[in-house]
Amino acid sequence: MKKRNISIAFIIIGVLGFVWSQNQKKKYRVFQERISNYQPNTFNVNAQTGNEYLFSFWGNDEESGLQQWANMEFAFKIETQSGNWIKEDTISASESEEKGGVRRAGNGDDIRYTATRSENIIVTATLLEGDYLDLEVYENLPDKTYWFPVLFIAFFIVGLVLFLKARNAKNTPANHVRSNPKK
Repeated sequence: MKKRNISIAFIIIGVLGFVWSQNQKKKYRVFQERISNYQPNTFNVNAQTGNEYLFSFWGNDEESGLQQWANMEFAFKIETQSGNWIKEDTISASESEEKGGVRRAGNGDDIRYTATRSENIIVTATLLEGDYLDLEVYENLPDKTYWFPVLFIAFFIVGLVLFLKARNAKNTPANHVRSNPKK
């Protein structure tokens, strides 16, 4: 019973902690956009000198039915208003394994940039294939806030494993010792 209670506590800490950490992360978000068209989309982010920015890209594709593959691909370019190139890349993912009747392909990247002067940062993102591309920009996001969701997911997984072990031990017959041995 003790292991079961500890495991339930870990699961609750994991779920509540994850929700809390996502809410903390939102406090630092300065831009959010979901792209579902196949044209280049350009956005401006006002950057201030000395602030650190985290550009988070995540693309996704979900297919069900007769579709054999889920494919996702997007391209992005980040540059400053003065023409300084920060990063340009193309990201893709492909998945054929079906899970729960759906094939999913998802991938992304996080790019950190510290502004050397106050100016606009120009982000161009193009969904080349897939359902959608999420773009989020965070300003001065602390490292601990960035890693908290991962930590709380680990708490949840540990709690789940402990719970399953405790449940399995409860259902396993114990080694019985005969109290009245034959004489």
